[in-house]
Amino acid sequence: MEFSKIVDKDITVVDFKLRMQDYVSVYFKEELDTENYFFGLEFLGEEINKTKFK
Repeated sequence: MEFSKIVDKDITVVDFKLRMQDYVSVYFKEELDTENYFFGLEFLGEEINKTKFK
């Protein structure tokens, strides 16, 4: 798994998709290091569930 502090996506798209999620995975590089964590970005590749807008 790769870790990066840069997301090469439009911030509006990332913000919108993030708010539509039921959950987001969070990864810690080291077990005891709670200061440095990363969000799983799998949700960026998923289609938007339009049924949530009905």
